[in-house]
Amino acid sequence: MRFRGMRRCMGFPFVGPLAVVALCMPQTAIAQPVPGATYTGPVLGGIAYAGPFPAIRFQTDSTGTMIASLTVSYLGCITPDGTSVTASLTGPIPIINDNFNASGDALLSGSFTGPQQASGTVSESNAQCTTGPLYWTASTTALPPPPTTPTTPHPPAAPNSYRVPILRGKTLSQARALLKAHFKLGKVHRTKGSGVPVGKILRASPAGGTTQKAGTAINLWIRNG
Repeated sequence: MRFRGMRRCMGFPFVGPLAVVALCMPQTAIAQPVPGATYTGPVLGGIAYAGPFPAIRFQTDSTGTMIASLTVSYLGCITPDGTSVTASLTGPIPIINDNFNASGDALLSGSFTGPQQASGTVSESNAQCTTGPLYWTASTTALPPPPTTPTTPHPPAAPNSYRVPILRGKTLSQARALLKAHFKLGKVHRTKGSGVPVGKILRASPAGGTTQKAGTAINLWIRNG
């Protein structure tokens, strides 16, 4: 049995010769399917012939937004050659608001009732047999991915701060040596003054003893007369 159907629904293109009808009406989200999981379960009311019981099997894609492949074996009737009807679909079938539909010689609808459970109905109508709708359930042992916790970037660490050395009365070369560890030498001014010998530092800005960020330029005033 093959699936076929409309070529487009709600703007979603269907891939390949097998087309899937997605739900076209807005639905309320129920539960997010487990990405990359295989779901299996029984088809209730199907005929168990000389083989496994009627069952459904499908797999979600890595994003949990598509049914990647789907197989239904049952199907409530036996064909003239004595075999039970089996439907296979390679997908993809869009999952919209946790629901998915497929149509063709058979009609299948499904809904995820939890991350690890799904259920729905399937019916057959063609020249060989007519049955349904039959109820199916499927589950997976795969676990949902852990919830992601948004991370808040930490603000950049505040630059280290240091105390400006006392430079009054020092020579320019002495000031350079004292400043190089944490600060840089700013502008050097020559000016008249008193209180220190000629050629020595009168004052600094920012002033000695204050706390400043590393790399701050320290301006100096040197007595020249």
